[in-house]
Order: sequence, then structure tokens, then C-alpha cells
Amino acid sequence: IIEELSKRASTEIVIFGHNTLSVQFDAPVVSTGFPINSQAYGLFWERIILPKVAAKYNIDILYSPNANAPAYRTPFKNVITYHDVNALAGYADKKYKLLRKLLVPRSLARADRVVTVSEFSKSEILSYFDISEKKLCVIHNGIDPLYLSDGQGEQIDLPDKFILFTGSLNPRKNISGVIEAYERFRNEYSDEYELVLVGPSNKSIFKEFEVNASEHI
Repeated sequence: IIEELSKRASTEIVIFGHNTLSVQFDAPVVSTGFPINSQAYGLFWERIILPKVAAKYNIDILYSPNANAPAYRTPFKNVITYHDVNALAGYADKKYKLLRKLLVPRSLARADRVVTVSEFSKSEILSYFDISEKKLCVIHNGIDPLYLSDGQGEQIDLPDKFILFTGSLNPRKNISGVIEAYERFRNEYSDEYELVLVGPSNKSIFKEFEVNASEHI
């Protein structure tokens, strides 16, 4: 988003967050009141301190990418992204589920517009919350330039015939269903193919999930 907006001469961008962001973006980073790089403190800072800091910069719109809208009214418009209801649907640990249950409804109510990443996520948000459909906007996830590169990449050892799954290794990706379907396919149709799972490990906020590797997984 920052990269694309920065191409517009009529748009001025200010990034609010911990000063470690300055190495990632070619834009001013404002870290007022954010002395420690802590996710827990960052949540408090984003909802309580940031709105007052942002108001001093006379911004028109504050975009919050993790559904953490200001906790009170602001002189500027607020746009948030709410990716999915997975935490409320039982895929997160109890503490994170409780946190999202307390904060998300308030963020949705406070936001002027809510961005989500698919029509499916939009339908789930509408089923979980009392929110106007007109407030929701679907914008699909972008593609990192890394995936458009024609470079060789890193060579990895793969079987001759395989079925590939890509995605983070946590329960909300229905990996159990993938493995079950694969085992059924292997038993009923062909045992020539191995199952290859590629993706980052499970985050601590989600329920524990472990995939046991075998000769064919």
C-alpha cells in the first residue's frame, strides 16, 4: 500500500509505529510515545496514544491494518483491515480470542470503512457482527514482488511426484482435512505421490497444531 500510494504526487504519507519500521519504508516514521518494541504495548499505543499523535499531523485518513481502530472519536477518518473472524470462530487460543472479542466490535463500530480480503470473509463478518454491508469493502491481498521474480531461488530436494500444499501450518488452514484427503487418495487411487507441505510455522496466538512427518508426508 505504501509503495503504491507513494507514487501519487498528490498523496503525502506518514507512517506511525516503532522506529524499527524506518529500515523497511522510504517514508517518515513517527514513533512518539512508542519507546519499546512490544506487541502488547503496541496494541495499547495504537488505540490510545496514536490517535492523539496522528491528530497533530493534520492527517485526513488513518489506516490501521490489524483492525485496531482508535478507542475514541478522532478528527480524521479511520479505515481498518479485518482479515477474518478466525479468532472468534475458535482457531485462536483463549486469551487471544477474548481480546479480539472485546476489541474488534469496537473497532468495527469506530471505523468509517472496513477492508477485508475476500467475499467469503465479508460474509462471515456480516454474520458475526451487526455492521452495515455498505461499510465493508473487499480488497484482495497483494502479491509480493518476490513471487514475480524470474530468479532461480533456492533449490530444495523434492520427490519426483508430489502434491503441494502452501500455507501457514495452523488449524485454520484445514491441514487436517488436506492430510485426510491425501491419505484417502493414496489408499484408494495411487500411492505414487507424496504430500509436501510448505509454509511458515504456527503463530503462538493460534491453537497448537502439529504435523507429524512420515515417509510420504
